Amino acid sequence: MRSRVVAVVVAVLASLLSAAVPATAQPSPTPTRLCLNAHVADIGWQGWVCGDDGAQVQVGTTGQGRRIEAVALTTWGTGGVCAQALPALALPAPQLPVWWPQVCVGEGEMAVVGTTGRSLPIQAIRVGTGTRAVCLNGHVGGDGWLGISCAGPGSTAQSGKLYPWRQMESLIAWIA
Repeated sequence: MRSRVVAVVVAVLASLLSAAVPATAQPSPTPTRLCLNAHVADIGWQGWVCGDDGAQVQVGTTGQGRRIEAVALTTWGTGGVCAQALPALALPAPQLPVWWPQVCVGEGEMAVVGTTGRSLPIQAIRVGTGTRAVCLNGHVGGDGWLGISCAGPGSTAQSGKLYPWRQMESLIAWIA
């Protein structure tokens, strides 16, 4: 039993370490930066992708049917970031979706939403910052790209499909 607990703890720590924000992700003299990292089915953590000053950042895959299971994100020059994920639980249409708790972090800190090791896809995601607008465009299985959703400072943009539920396979985000 003890070896099983140790194995689980080691797996969780390895997963978190592979998602750590690299020092090179920190911006030089740029005013804003968004960095994303996605945990994708059968791939694991893809690695950090960053964009400065409104550049679009894309994580996940298209055309492969691989679900995003978790997203890690960090920002600079935005007053921090908040994120929230909706797990794909295939609830009947009359039921309201149950979002996981919102995660909010300060400048340069990492927010992680979703799960790893549970084969549980993200169905939708919400992202917002304190002082800048943020935009999202999600790609979901069976439907493709959903279109751009933007939200101003202090509110959240949302991308994904609630009914019928679809797994998110790719996400494009940027600071507007």
